[in-house]
Amino acid sequence: MRVIFVLFLLICLPVGALEKVSLRLLWLHQFEFAGFYIAKEKGFYAEAGLEVDISQHNFKVSTVDEVVQGKIDYGVGRITLLKQRSEGKKVILLKSIFQTSPLVLLGKKSQQLSSIQDIKNKRVMTNKDTAGSLAFRSMLSANKIDFDKDIIHIPHSYDIQSLVNNEVDLISAYVYNEPYYLSKLGIEPIYFSPNDYGFEFYADILFTSEHELNNHPARVKKFIQASIKGWQYAFANIDESAKLIYDKYNSQNKSLEAFIYEGEKLKAMALYKNRPFGDISIDRLKTTYDIYRSMGLVNKDLNYADFVYQDPKTNWQKIHGFVGRHIGIERLIWGFGVLLLFILAVIVWNRMLQKKVSLVVGQKLENERLIFRQNRIKEMATMMSGIAHQWRQPLNAISTSILNIDSIFQ
Repeated sequence: MRVIFVLFLLICLPVGALEKVSLRLLWLHQFEFAGFYIAKEKGFYAEAGLEVDISQHNFKVSTVDEVVQGKIDYGVGRITLLKQRSEGKKVILLKSIFQTSPLVLLGKKSQQLSSIQDIKNKRVMTNKDTAGSLAFRSMLSANKIDFDKDIIHIPHSYDIQSLVNNEVDLISAYVYNEPYYLSKLGIEPIYFSPNDYGFEFYADILFTSEHELNNHPARVKKFIQASIKGWQYAFANIDESAKLIYDKYNSQNKSLEAFIYEGEKLKAMALYKNRPFGDISIDRLKTTYDIYRSMGLVNKDLNYADFVYQDPKTNWQKIHGFVGRHIGIERLIWGFGVLLLFILAVIVWNRMLQKKVSLVVGQKLENERLIFRQNRIKEMATMMSGIAHQWRQPLNAISTSILNIDSIFQ
């Protein structure tokens, strides 16, 4: 039914009805970007009124620069977006597809690699992105290993055979990709992941420019919602999604089995610790940026609320952002606590006052009842005295007449 609906839209809507937008990926086509493919192929973008052009990573240009300059509308980037924002590049973080980084240092267990200390003085195949990876630098620094001095850097060939043929001892790799191929070759892999050492950084961050958000807020919202819908479908139907990528987006000539393996690994990273899909926590960003600062890689302060996307129609998010910027959550909680105590005190005081008022009013009513009774008794005494007086006069007259009659007869 959905396919029929999408075809109906494409046929019946006038030309130009769909807004054209572009998305630049972080790498070559693979399951890592499945949600975007699904959103396009299943018609989720079309339902949102969008026609999305998805392009692979371009090694010759900077995706961040192209997004900021408006040449591309949306991009998928690394946590280095924090550093680039501090350098003045007006990027807006929309959603983080993965809650942890898939980057690892991969080696062969047969090479006597058992602990991270064994990395020292080893030949490590890296690239520009690896060299700037905060995850790697943090992991090694925490274990007293200087990324620049304690390992021998070899330019990356992007060929697993370099490791298989012992041309290098380790390579920078992705946990969902190269370890799979080593295992298929019968080689037991060993890898060192920053996540295992407490360095959990966001990965594959969907971002746009301030210009795009300021000028097309509704389009940004629709793009996010349709993309999330695509990701939810992809992870709920990994086999089907892998087959779609295998058939239509297989620029690396991977096997269907490899795509399925990749999907399972990535699903766990996207839903890590049951966090909401795409969640970006300002607290986690602050922690990451503090690590950048401690390494001397940045020196400027960031206003996180300015470049982490919030739904403009969600009033609570607006309030939360204002409070976070101008008041602080801790102060707000403390203020609510004081207000609650004040309200309780007022309630208790009001009840005590009501009891006192009730006693005073009750006493006053009782006094008024006594006065009323006393007045009624006085009135009755006066009335009885009047009646007695009125009866006394005729009785005296009768008594006098009787005496006069008695005297006549005598």
